[in-house]
Amino acid sequence: MVAGTPFLSFTFPEQAAFEGSDRVLVRGAICSDAEVTLAEPIEQTRCNGDLNLVVLDIRLAGEGTANDNPSLSDQELSLDGVPWLTPSSELLLRQTCAPEEQAPELPVISADGSGHRVRIGLSPEDREPVATIDGERPETLQLSHFATLGKLERPLTVIEPEVPVADVEVAWEAPGPGLADAQIARFYFVVRDLRGGTDWVVRSACVVP
Repeated sequence: MVAGTPFLSFTFPEQAAFEGSDRVLVRGAICSDAEVTLAEPIEQTRCNGDLNLVVLDIRLAGEGTANDNPSLSDQELSLDGVPWLTPSSELLLRQTCAPEEQAPELPVISADGSGHRVRIGLSPEDREPVATIDGERPETLQLSHFATLGKLERPLTVIEPEVPVADVEVAWEAPGPGLADAQIARFYFVVRDLRGGTDWVVRSACVVP
């Protein structure tokens, strides 16, 4: 197991394989603290840790086209109005925590079922104009948000072309009473422009009984 920012690489098929299509669907699994054994179908994949299935839709660019990826890495995220920093590699490998570890990258939350507000930064520069049959218009942005503990009010926020790009807010309900030990909750945020442009970030919180 290697600490650090996760990455993946793969080899595309030859151009002839994409006749009639300009998209590639990449499916996989991420396990925070154990090796993943992929299964077929992928929904049966398991690991001895915190497992998350992921899907990445990549659109191939033709000659003379360009696509700047939207970015979350350079944006500010906050929890209940307090800046929420990127967790360290060491923190990403752990499952347990303690209240005294509270820090900007590890806020401490009580498991009392209370509501909290997550704010995800986006900017107009994250969106480009695209040509359509109705003329040029801003591209659609799709922001997915997931949590390993508690409950988010929705899994997805779609910013349609006619809607200005602005920060996104989503409510998160902490786990209710009954949590046996303090645990690290992880939050994953993925932005897509539906043309293959993608970026994602992760945040952590310590949920205590």
